[in-house]
Amino acid sequence: MTRTFTHTLTNTGNTTIAYDIVLSNSRPDWPAPLLTSGSPTPVLAPGEMTTVTLEVTVPGDATNGISNTTRIEVFESGRTAPLLASAANIIRVGPRFAVLLDPPINVGEVIPNGSTFFTHTLTNVGLDPDSYTIVASDPQGWVAEAVPSEAALAPGESITITVRIDVPSGPLAGVPGVSLVEVRSDAAGEVIAIGREEVTVAQVANLRFDADDETVVFGANSTATFELPFYTLNNLGNGIDTAALTIDDDLGWALAISPTARTINPNDKFAFIRVTVTIPENARRDVDNIVRITARSQIDPTVTAEARIAFRTVEIILTQPDERLYLPVVRR
Repeated sequence: MTRTFTHTLTNTGNTTIAYDIVLSNSRPDWPAPLLTSGSPTPVLAPGEMTTVTLEVTVPGDATNGISNTTRIEVFESGRTAPLLASAANIIRVGPRFAVLLDPPINVGEVIPNGSTFFTHTLTNVGLDPDSYTIVASDPQGWVAEAVPSEAALAPGESITITVRIDVPSGPLAGVPGVSLVEVRSDAAGEVIAIGREEVTVAQVANLRFDADDETVVFGANSTATFELPFYTLNNLGNGIDTAALTIDDDLGWALAISPTARTINPNDKFAFIRVTVTIPENARRDVDNIVRITARSQIDPTVTAEARIAFRTVEIILTQPDERLYLPVVRR
């Protein structure tokens, strides 16, 4: 790129003088400036003027932010002193109004009904001071806010921008979202940088049985095998989950559960969990046997659901000698 500068040289003395015009750059790695108007040794009578035009070439690999001063020095022809006149032409490389937003893209996860925060560093890489309006927005309607919303920076100065994104409770796991951060230059009157916050909704596990805790009453010294009505397991989480199903008790009876694992879609249920409990002969009567059915999330093993069944013995009362009353098993 070439820049052109023009000056007017006037002989303010009272005699005719021949001049030497000398050009120089402050940056030695730049090409030498060129005088493109008239003679490099103009001769001027008192009060006479001439135009001095020069071209300065900016190297293609010049770094933004640097500057170069091209000086014009005028001497009487054949002499190097005294200096009769001089002028400076300054070139600053780069745009007047520009910023760097670092990083340009942030990536993260956030749970439903949760918030996440991202940061950017905003640097004025332009040549002039500028003030900015900073706005965060989300096309999906999620809440997005940038702090601060306004800033003023000198060249080379930086600040940290924090962006908060609030995700509502509805999105399923894996749903993507993109929020934008726009930096508007007040001097340029336009948006000069845009950042992105790429958010994915994280999965949250939540399992629950429909059944409340139950009590099963049985007669003392009786043996029986119970096939309890089907239990229903709900997936209240926001993503597909596989629940491991186990059964245990306090007294070590024979227990079975089927199936032992089930994959359930979000906001769906599985209603065919079968539980079998075998009461041994001479089962203890002094304590209840608590049977626990547990569902454990594969997505988050710390998340479980539990249903409890208490097996309780009752005394069988003889109404007449040699007559026995057989008490049926009742589920409460």
